[in-house]
Amino acid sequence: MIRRIAVSLLRTLLFLVFVIYLIEAIRVIVWKQMPPDNVFLPALQLSDMASIKRALLHSSNFVPFKTIFSYLFVNENRNIAFSNLMGNILLFIPFGMLLPLLTMKLRNTRMVFLLSIGWSLSLEIFELLFSSGTLDVDDLILNSLGAMIGYLIIRLMLYFAQQLFRKSNRAIV
Repeated sequence: MIRRIAVSLLRTLLFLVFVIYLIEAIRVIVWKQMPPDNVFLPALQLSDMASIKRALLHSSNFVPFKTIFSYLFVNENRNIAFSNLMGNILLFIPFGMLLPLLTMKLRNTRMVFLLSIGWSLSLEIFELLFSSGTLDVDDLILNSLGAMIGYLIIRLMLYFAQQLFRKSNRAIV
């Protein structure tokens, strides 16, 4: 009985952490210019269709690795390149770590990968709709890489925890 309550509380806590992560990811990606001390979401105005069309045609990137290669080999400001590339990866590591902890159904690579692409694409579309950024396929690649790194980390942690638990049970018996 106590174990069930503890597991239920842990799942609830993990779910709350996941929701907070999702809200923070939206804040970081979509409302980049918002001051960090502003805890209330700003009133948003959707871009008009002409702005969205212009952004899609002129500033979006649909060529895989174009932005990544530009940052790595062309961009002269290494700080901006590093923060953009690493930021996209690091932002999604918690996504890949938390999903498998929420439910057993999400403990497979394909589900985490597909959900990370879906979440990343949603954020890219929000950026486009609210004129806070551009749609870039390289962001999808980097975000998915981050989620997969997070997934690998949590899978390794679960594996080693399971091995430790088995050894400690043998030592007790």
